[in-house]
Amino acid sequence: MRLEPVCPKCGASIIQTMICTNPPIPTAKCTECDWYWEGEKEEVVRVPFNPNGYGVATIEVPRGSYDLTIPMFTTVHINT
Repeated sequence: MRLEPVCPKCGASIIQTMICTNPPIPTAKCTECDWYWEGEKEEVVRVPFNPNGYGVATIEVPRGSYDLTIPMFTTVHINT
């Protein structure tokens, strides 16, 4: 199952894009109303393309402390 985030204001579909800076800035815009969101710059970790998915991956990162940002959903709309 794939979760599709919808507009928190009107429930319509949203378009997720990136502002192409280094590091990039995530954005989201509603397709129906004027709702818009712009996030913070996110660090990028480059991984080899895997056409079978990313069930298992070995990633080497420099030593340090990292925060992993994961989208959180407070409401899930399911069309039945």
